[in-house]
Amino acid sequence: MAPPPPPSIFFLGIMFLLMIHCAHGFEFNCLCNPDSFEASDLRNLCVSNLLDALAGSIGHPPSYGDFYHQVDCSGWPVYGHRWVDNLKPYADNCLVQAKNVIKDSCAHRQGADVSSGDTCRMRFELYDFRY
Repeated sequence: MAPPPPPSIFFLGIMFLLMIHCAHGFEFNCLCNPDSFEASDLRNLCVSNLLDALAGSIGHPPSYGDFYHQVDCSGWPVYGHRWVDNLKPYADNCLVQAKNVIKDSCAHRQGADVSSGDTCRMRFELYDFRY
């Protein structure tokens, strides 16, 4: 019996595109004051910046900000241009992790004045192992 043919370039290209969607980075700005993170205005700002950053991250090479963190956002759907519209039901899970990162790192970065609500450029890595 002859061995199976090698995978086609088309198949390898599809796999590469799937890999990009499964794990990719994004950056967003968020206030550094962890004590006020629960306030609705700050939470809404973080959600808005997070969604904007996610939308802008598709097709862009990674650029590293002040920090690098891994955040497990398993379950965030990827549906083409409707991607951002489908993120909101999953925002809380990722923001809980983002809050912990802000407490641990952003609020303690050199020169950060957390009491005045400085902004901090952060980088996260998205993972969704379902795809």
